[in-house]
Amino acid sequence: MAKPSRLLSFGIVLQLSAIVLAFVAFFFPFYVINFSGGVIDNIASTSSKVTFKLSGYSCEFTNSLDSSLDTSASFSYNDDAGIQCIPILIPAGDYSALSLVMNACLSFLILGCACSLFVILFQSIMSCKETCRNCCMKIVTFIISLTPIICFIIAVFCLMGITTVFEKQTNPGGTSSEVNDLSLCQGLWCNSFYGSGSAGTVFASASVNWKPSIGWFLAIGAGFASLLACFFTLCAPRFKKTEHHHNEHHRDSNQKYHILINQ
Repeated sequence: MAKPSRLLSFGIVLQLSAIVLAFVAFFFPFYVINFSGGVIDNIASTSSKVTFKLSGYSCEFTNSLDSSLDTSASFSYNDDAGIQCIPILIPAGDYSALSLVMNACLSFLILGCACSLFVILFQSIMSCKETCRNCCMKIVTFIISLTPIICFIIAVFCLMGITTVFEKQTNPGGTSSEVNDLSLCQGLWCNSFYGSGSAGTVFASASVNWKPSIGWFLAIGAGFASLLACFFTLCAPRFKKTEHHHNEHHRDSNQKYHILINQ
């Protein structure tokens, strides 16, 4: 029976944690834009929130004077934005390009989970069989354990491309357009990945903030857990043939020899 390695056990637990974090991230928003305090005709204060998930986005619109106007809806990235998304996203815009960003995040998260399973397989072999805990096996496992880290990191950085998508959508070809005139994006979430500011034009009193959300941070957590798992795997003690193992092997050889002689 192989003596379990505590470091390898920690590595397996951390790699499993990375899979769990990445899986949970699928169900949480990755990006959110909040618009609040916008005044329409000096009468009603409105608020709007757009939440971006890997599978689609949802919009919430509220009116301070008439709650019957409050509405929310969910859309796929191939759909036109509804009135619930005004003024963050406008119906005239085409947001299908957002699906490229989100699909890239999704693909690398799935690939990272698949690579993590291979890492766990190699870690388990090393943990269950001491003779597999040699230098060559450790190097192979270490190299394999780098792949989920890379995948999770790429998934994290893919989301940062959402800023470019917003900028191109609201200002196609670098020229002014009806979409660009209606959008509040310029100078705000079109120019930075996260931040806050004040909306101009008719929404002079409105404040806007945009930032990555829970799903994005879970993806970072998955990458960090994989990094720690890789470190523990590399630091696991190598198998060394001790005097005890040598004596056992010598005794077994003698027993086999005596059996052959007696026959």
